[in-house]
Amino acid sequence: MQTQYKTILDANLPTHSVMGLRAFGRKVWAAEVRKMFKELGIKGVSVTAPNYSMASMIDIRLPKVTECNYDTLTVEQQYGDLPHNQLCPACLERWTAEQKIEAILALAFPDLNDRSDGQSDYFDRCFSFN
Repeated sequence: MQTQYKTILDANLPTHSVMGLRAFGRKVWAAEVRKMFKELGIKGVSVTAPNYSMASMIDIRLPKVTECNYDTLTVEQQYGDLPHNQLCPACLERWTAEQKIEAILALAFPDLNDRSDGQSDYFDRCFSFN
C-alpha cells in the first residue's frame, strides 16, 4: 500500500453532516471540505475552487500513481475505461481511495450531492475529481 493513500483509506466516515452549503459560493464549499478532511486526518488531497469564468465545481485532486506498470497494458486499456478489477495494484488503490473520498463527501455534504433532477444533473455537480 502506498503511504500517500493510507490516510484516505484508513479514515473513518464522518459522523455529522453539514447542510445548507448550496447557498454559499464555491470558496466556502472548498474551505468546509478542507476543514472536514483535516478533522478526519486525511492528508495529501488538494481541494481548490477554480477561478476561471465558467467554474461551477471545486476540484479535488488525489496524489498521482507513481509506480503504475503500463508496459503490460494494451493501448485500448491505457486510454479506454478499464474496469477497476483489471487495474494494476497501484491504480486500484488510487481508485479505491477516490471511491472512499466520494463516499465521505456524500455523507458529510448531502446537499452538495443532490443530483435528483435528470434535466440539470450535469450542472448540479459540485465536485470534480482529478
